[in-house]
Amino acid sequence: ELMPNPRIELPWVCLWKGQNNCAFITTMGFDVKTFRFILEGPGHFAELWDNTPIPRDDVSSRGAPHIGGRSL
Repeated sequence: ELMPNPRIELPWVCLWKGQNNCAFITTMGFDVKTFRFILEGPGHFAELWDNTPIPRDDVSSRGAPHIGGRSL
């Protein structure tokens, strides 16, 4: 299923909103339920991802996270 206008929305946002098992499996190898379990289940990957900085020389590792921010 192709996006009607890829300039309006990022592909990931479209994939997430659609919650389509076939699209998730094709893209990531997991169905929606399994992906949600990885994000929200034991270990809370989503929380770790949102609150752990990616090491970079040009950014403070002590800075506040910008959840929802974009690098480009």
